[in-house]
Amino acid sequence: MNAPIKHVSAKSELQNVSSDGCDHSLEIESIFTNLLKMRMIRNNIFTRYHAKTDLEQETFMIPTAKSAISTHPIRHPWLSMADTGSPAWWQKLQACGTPVIEEHHDNTCTVAFFWRDPYGKEHQSDICQVLLDVNSVTDHHSWTPTSLERISGTDIWFKTLVLEATWRGSYSFIPLRPNELPNTQNQCGNDEQQRQWWLSIAANAVADDCNPWRTHTGGWGPASALHLPGAIPQQPWKNIDFGKSDPCQPTTLKVLEWNSERLQRQRPVWVYSSASQPDTNLPLVILLDGRRWIEAMPVLPVIEEQTQAGHMKPAVYVLIDSINGAVRSEELPCNRRFWEAVQQELLPLVRQFHSFTDQPQKTVVVGQSFGGLAALYAALHWPERFGAVVSQSGSFWWPHDHLIRHENTMTVQPSDALGWLGEQILSGLGARDQLTVFMEVGRREGLMNAFNHNIHDALLSAGHHLMYRQFDGGHDVLCWRGGVIDGIQWTLQT
Repeated sequence: MNAPIKHVSAKSELQNVSSDGCDHSLEIESIFTNLLKMRMIRNNIFTRYHAKTDLEQETFMIPTAKSAISTHPIRHPWLSMADTGSPAWWQKLQACGTPVIEEHHDNTCTVAFFWRDPYGKEHQSDICQVLLDVNSVTDHHSWTPTSLERISGTDIWFKTLVLEATWRGSYSFIPLRPNELPNTQNQCGNDEQQRQWWLSIAANAVADDCNPWRTHTGGWGPASALHLPGAIPQQPWKNIDFGKSDPCQPTTLKVLEWNSERLQRQRPVWVYSSASQPDTNLPLVILLDGRRWIEAMPVLPVIEEQTQAGHMKPAVYVLIDSINGAVRSEELPCNRRFWEAVQQELLPLVRQFHSFTDQPQKTVVVGQSFGGLAALYAALHWPERFGAVVSQSGSFWWPHDHLIRHENTMTVQPSDALGWLGEQILSGLGARDQLTVFMEVGRREGLMNAFNHNIHDALLSAGHHLMYRQFDGGHDVLCWRGGVIDGIQWTLQT
């Protein structure tokens, strides 16, 4: 591996004074021999985006309860300290912030993860394995996913990964006890058994206590954020990430109960206007999976701040709850009834509280995954109402779910990656009205790339106005949050 050019901590600078009042700066400088020159990661992560090749990572085998303890020396500056594993050492690590990131000349980073066993050393704790669940890196189709190693004689679990410097993603730790390890008998080819095992341990997921970024809700539960220096900028989020801004919802946020006769369902809908006063010409922005953007990754405080700063146009925002997974899987994939209900029932309800425009070019539908599919479906079928789209990691494979479920065992030619909606576009759907479409997909989302690329090409051939980009990450709300802001800004300014 190339020699490192710099180390980056997850905090602005190392706070060297521990709770005992002692200054540890000389000790740390001598150990790192001036290699760890801590500086503000916030100045590194919001930089230019570079497209890179596929992820470079090691192949990790799952350790058994016996082999989970490292029996060979692991070289890392933090593990070379005289007080490694002591309370003072953990205080210094938390002051530095984790993961510890080491940049290299070849545009990769070595990322060091640390987890503190709450039960103590190996003879005190029954934790025998700690999975490192990193979005788009950990293989959920494997019985041998990436795991941390315990450092013998300490409460430290540790692992390093080599990632592209452009990567961003959520991660969590999943500690396991002996009775939670997978049953390795008759496991070959049993995807459902494997899925059930992952679901059974999901509740164990914990965030990284030494990570200074705000904890958010990931795919399994609490998750921490990892932003490498070359990832696509997410500048609008930095004040909330580092506690400079209040993440509370705007005081003008309203929660409506939408009792749909057409859908025979009742759900909350969050409505917010970022305008300082009513205006019948305000753009309308509809966000699908609204609860995600209210609770898991609150977006309205960012929108409010960006609007007040003049970076976003004032608009009325409508965030629609998807109720649950089963309802979501029914309503979002190309469902005419759902969008008729939105237009005939929901929008008139919202208009009782806020004025907004009927102009399609100022009406944006934002969605991810099934929501990304639904957003484009709505605009293609009702271009007179929905003229702009933000589609992120759109599930354009629908309804061919077997292609995604068995992606690791099936071969699909990129040119064949076209679902039902793509076929409709090629048949002329939406060709008469030009849409404004912002699309993005993660480079580490497998076949999703081919499906999204083909949709992009079909829309472009049909004469629509597009912005298309790939981010270095996976099916991850931490990646999508940047595109939500960027996409709304771009569609309303175009």
